[in-house]
Amino acid sequence: MCIEFGQTVRYPEGYPDFTSYAYPTVKPVKIEIANPTNRPLDYKNANIKAGLNKDSDPPVASLYEATEGYTWHHHQDGKTMILVD
Repeated sequence: MCIEFGQTVRYPEGYPDFTSYAYPTVKPVKIEIANPTNRPLDYKNANIKAGLNKDSDPPVASLYEATEGYTWHHHQDGKTMILVD
């Protein structure tokens, strides 16, 4: 378990569990993670798969960014993206 900025994050099997911090109305999505690493492309693919855009709820200013105040977490399975605060 790690406590940072007053938030507790559990690390089962050595990986962070952000379930408690996921955006409540955006389900985790499975995408093809870019290799080599390309986070903007991963964010774009996750936003599209989740149905997020500038007019959605929550909105994204750019497909290459997460919703304001949130970030896309790359899950350890190498396929799943989770929108977390």
